[in-house]
Amino acid sequence: MSTEELFAALDACAERDRLLTRLAKATTDESRAQRTADKARSQVSTETVELKALEDFSPTQLWARLRGSHQTDLEREQAELQAALYQARSAEGALSEASSLVRQLRTQLAALGDVDGRRRRALDATEAELRQAGGAQAQELIDISQRHAASLAAAKEVGEAIAAADQASVRLQAAISELDSAESLADFDVFLRGGLLVDAMKYERIDRAVAALRSAGQALQRLSAELLDVDLPTIPGLDIPDLSRTFDVWFDNFFSDLEIRGRITAAAESSRRALSAVSGVRTELARRYSELVGEQEQLAQQRVAVMAR
Repeated sequence: MSTEELFAALDACAERDRLLTRLAKATTDESRAQRTADKARSQVSTETVELKALEDFSPTQLWARLRGSHQTDLEREQAELQAALYQARSAEGALSEASSLVRQLRTQLAALGDVDGRRRRALDATEAELRQAGGAQAQELIDISQRHAASLAAAKEVGEAIAAADQASVRLQAAISELDSAESLADFDVFLRGGLLVDAMKYERIDRAVAALRSAGQALQRLSAELLDVDLPTIPGLDIPDLSRTFDVWFDNFFSDLEIRGRITAAAESSRRALSAVSGVRTELARRYSELVGEQEQLAQQRVAVMAR
């Protein structure tokens, strides 16, 4: 068995350890997402029952009519049901992404096979070969191999963070585009009194913007998790959990707040700040990736030099 097989076995062990760490976190995230989705579904059921009580002839409806507030109560319950449905869709999307990641990591782990046995056999064979050859460089080669495996694992983590940053950028750009379109229609409506047709178009744009913001929020949460994996310090202007919660707040108020245009503008400005922060994060990640590649090249040269002695 050659030294190259030992290097490959050590790399496989490092990859297994990396995947196990990610799987533990992903499983926790999936459980949290499941609880959130269950709670959201329960809220939808509650709001549906309350709305039906007002829509059907019932003591609730009679009491509302006697108070003269039936229409107001009905509109409020309809709005609360819509908000609950939105939260449920958002929670289901987050759960789907979390479950998909868990399945993906488990598949990758299964594909690695028995890495401990592979490493043990490779170490035994390499040690026997070096001992038989009378060389004293066995431990030095193993140390280099372990450092090389660690560098490869780190580079893979950074590469995944770069991919997450790219995805977040694309989704934020899509959200900004939708918000800009909605803002243009809101301007037309406010200043030129666009009427029912403009209203319909504006709210359609807002619906699309909300969907894009929700998608961007999920991408930012994934990027946040990837940044933790690479121990990247907090980047000013990229408070990802707060941004994600803010997207939900924007949605909840779009249809009840009269200052729709102002909220669209605020959403677009916050999205642009997030996009700028993500760009800064990606630059730092690219620098780290380049350093790791350079480190691997140096270790490869050291390995060749040791074996050549």
